[in-house]
Amino acid sequence: MVLDILKKMMKNDEASDELGDAYFQAPTKEEQAITDEQYPWNSFQEGELVIDMYKTETTVIVRSLLAGVDPKDIEISLHQDVLTIRGKREETEMIYEDQFFHRECFWGSFSRSVVLPVSVDEKNIKAFFKHGLVIIELPRKQEEIFVTQDYNSISTQ
Repeated sequence: MVLDILKKMMKNDEASDELGDAYFQAPTKEEQAITDEQYPWNSFQEGELVIDMYKTETTVIVRSLLAGVDPKDIEISLHQDVLTIRGKREETEMIYEDQFFHRECFWGSFSRSVVLPVSVDEKNIKAFFKHGLVIIELPRKQEEIFVTQDYNSISTQ
């Protein structure tokens, strides 16, 4: 269809409106049913996770909401102080574009990589998945842990 419109454009400029309409038109049910296997370039879209990262005296904590994700579909890796969380959220039913009133949820592959602000003990990392929340505990290396003194409790006599 697009090729035919482009051919028309070469002949006259009136087809330019037709091209714009075709480009912004929602896909039909048949077009929507085309799989990533048939058109692999569609599979390059990837969602990005939102995270919280904070520290305690001895640990860096990273947490992210992963509602609707099977824990076996989550991969967590650490390479040269870069923490990566990868996974996929699979659509459980086929819903066509023309059935949606509003759409914000992301379905498909997602990932997030973040540089850790301090060195961590790679051998003692723990990860938990509970109620759709992944929590990653990364123990800070000993040289990163500083002893602090509470100067408010020191007597001034």
